Amino acid sequence: MPVPCRRPVSMCCIALLRTTFWLTICTLTLAGPLALTTPEARASEEVWFPTSGGPMPPQQIRGLFTKPDGGGPFPAVVLLHGCSGLGNGFPTWTAFFREKGFAALVVDSFGPRGVTEICSDFHQVTTAMRIADAYGALEYLAARPDVRPDRILAVGFSHGGGVALDVVSSVGAAKRPQAPGNAPWFRAAAAFYPNCGEENRKKARYEAPLLLLIGEDDDLFPPRLCQELADFRHEGPSVTIKVYPGALHGFAAVELPRTYRPAMVNKYSPTGRGVTVGGDAAAAADARLQLETFLRRFEFIP
Repeated sequence: MPVPCRRPVSMCCIALLRTTFWLTICTLTLAGPLALTTPEARASEEVWFPTSGGPMPPQQIRGLFTKPDGGGPFPAVVLLHGCSGLGNGFPTWTAFFREKGFAALVVDSFGPRGVTEICSDFHQVTTAMRIADAYGALEYLAARPDVRPDRILAVGFSHGGGVALDVVSSVGAAKRPQAPGNAPWFRAAAAFYPNCGEENRKKARYEAPLLLLIGEDDDLFPPRLCQELADFRHEGPSVTIKVYPGALHGFAAVELPRTYRPAMVNKYSPTGRGVTVGGDAAAAADARLQLETFLRRFEFIP
């Protein structure tokens, strides 16, 4: 549970109002996982867990946990949102994993920190902080009796896709130097339209299989960078990449209309800003097939 408020009552009330307002906004955003009208949201359980291996003392992070019927133990997935936060199709993905027999934990990296988005300023919640969130989620799941600790993977979208890469590589391992030998680790990762161009990611040693899914017309994180990352991996676990012709950044959120967002930070744009996003039903459908094939190949599902 979150740390109790130790401020004056009036300030606590203001904080509560702000939290309530944020929850309301999330409920209204593009069928986000808090939307109580969806079966997946109604079946989810709010959980809290501490970060692990972060740049600062542990912080309590909120998650939404779902699992199939029965006692398990089940394979599990940690779902990591993009710079816009929760929303944009997460009920679709939790439903997908539940149908495949997975428990799923959607990690909310922004709400507990009082942030709604970082698309306009990536410094508000850093990648290092989100890596700590992901490892905290991993340890929370591994300790549950209804989860298989040897079958937990990370799946991330956009900014969260980059985090998914890091938590199965030497980038993330360097942030858990005190982890005991029997500590849980992610056994695979799938990243939708991640930033593969970060120098530390290109040079990293990857310790688990990777699946990279990106749109050919992605103008935020160019697909050539992920192709270069995949081509560079001559040793170690496999890296599989699929590039979707005509697909934009955010293609997996099929309900997301084609939109130009001028305020979004874009290091690959001449102006440093501006991204075109939009869902693509055909690409998203194939991505689900690619993901299922990936999970079967590495024995997450029979």
